Formats: sequence, C-alpha cells, structure tokens
Amino acid sequence: MFKMFKPTIQWILQAVFPFFCIGCEKEGVLLCEPCLKAIPFAKARCPVCRAPSAFGRTCAAHRSSLDGCIAVASYAHPWVRDMIRLWKFEYVREIETVLVRLLLRHLQDAALPSVAWSLIPVPLHPKRLNERGFSQTRVLSDILSEITGDTVETQLLSHGWRLRRRQADIASEAKRRTQKLHAYFRVKGDGIPTHVLLVDDVYTTGATMEGAARVLKQAGVKYVWGFVLARNK
Repeated sequence: MFKMFKPTIQWILQAVFPFFCIGCEKEGVLLCEPCLKAIPFAKARCPVCRAPSAFGRTCAAHRSSLDGCIAVASYAHPWVRDMIRLWKFEYVREIETVLVRLLLRHLQDAALPSVAWSLIPVPLHPKRLNERGFSQTRVLSDILSEITGDTVETQLLSHGWRLRRRQADIASEAKRRTQKLHAYFRVKGDGIPTHVLLVDDVYTTGATMEGAARVLKQAGVKYVWGFVLARNK
C-alpha cells in the first residue's frame, strides 16, 4: 500500500526540502550546468563486444538482431547512476528536466543517422509500471521525439508470454536470460516501420535489447538500433 502513496509523499518532501545538485551540492537544482557539462559522453562501441565502432554500430563479425546501440553516458559515472536511481526508484520526476538538457547536449555532438526513425520504448513489465506509475522508457522516447521530430510508436511492441527452459539446457546465465527475454516481447499491428530506434534507460547485458530487436526483425523491420541513457561498460 505504501507504494501507492510514495509519489505523493515524494512530492511533499520536495516541497519542504530543497534540491541539491548531485555533483556539487549547490542548492536549488538537481544538476547544475557546470556539473552537467562535466559528465563525459559514452564512447561509441559495438553493443556485443564493446569494441570501438562508428556510431555504436554492431561489428560485422557478430550475429545480432541489434544493428547498433547509441549510449549517452556511462552507468559507471556516479552522477548518472544517482540520477537514474532517483528517477526510477525514488520517483523524482524533476530529473526529467535534467535529461532533456543532457540529451540535447549529446545529440548536438552525436547526431542520429538522418532517416525517419520510429521510436519504440522498450515495454515495461505491467507490474513495474503499476508500481512506478510511469514508464521511464516512454518518457525518454517522448524527450527524443521532441528533439528529433521522430514519431513514438507505443502500440507495436508489447510483452508476450514467458518461455520456460530447464537450467540444464542453458550453457550460461547470460544465454539463459537472453532466451527468456526473447519470449517477453511480441509485435502487434500491421504498420511495420523500416527503421526502429529502441529506447531504454540502461544497457547492461544487452539481453533486453536483443530480445526486442529479434522479434521486430522477425516481424519485418529492416533496421533496429538501440538508444540508451547509460551503458554499463
């Protein structure tokens, strides 16, 4: 029951206690402009092997449904990690104004390939959506759409059924997670776009992106790229 009132409690606390910059503790702002500019952008790397690559394109040697992945920053950076934690788990929605500034700055230096993208937020599990009250991937997609003018598609990709496999059938934890997540997504609808930009907040093992990209490719999407706020390596 507490989770139902957590956003309201957070709003009351924010009204009573002022914000302090995550970086320098300056009062009245979540992340001041000098600290924002001090956050280094993530280097473009292959999402599979993490080797340097142009724009974050997947190396030709790898068999992946994901053609590439663009990351704004590194999840290892403490300010980035703190922002995501406050946003997702403490429901500090004011973080979104910082994200707008961060994405604007990033896209000035690392523009997306100039094609008409369909922005697809990675679907949040219904249980998580109910607990949180908002989808962070939808918020990121809306911010990107405002900046780039590309369209957000929320009805094309959804959660599907769970595929169960015996542990003995899977060689490694990473492979086990990937094969489970493939079945979490399904494509619905007839309007299949050519270029899709999958939007998520954090890229860790890549299993979520790969699973979503695979079902999109199977449905007829020609190019699938990822766009994330932070990458773990």
